[in-house]
Amino acid sequence: MVRLQEKLRKATGTITFFLTKEFKFCNNNVLELYRRLSPQDKQTFCFDINGIDWQEYIETYVMGTRRYILKEDPSSLPESRTNLR
Repeated sequence: MVRLQEKLRKATGTITFFLTKEFKFCNNNVLELYRRLSPQDKQTFCFDINGIDWQEYIETYVMGTRRYILKEDPSSLPESRTNLR
């Protein structure tokens, strides 16, 4: 239990900055770049986020968080799921 608490404390410390701030990003340059692309380049360099599989994106995000922030081995996932129940 102490190990879990330490991992949660470390993860919280890592992401607190991003959770407590508001970020605004301007994409005018990207839109202008896309406008200037040839039709062939538009197919090669897809900018359309409507094609993103959001379920896959979230799963990849969660697995990356487990691996790179919490430093948990991917093979421990089944055991972690069992412990959550």
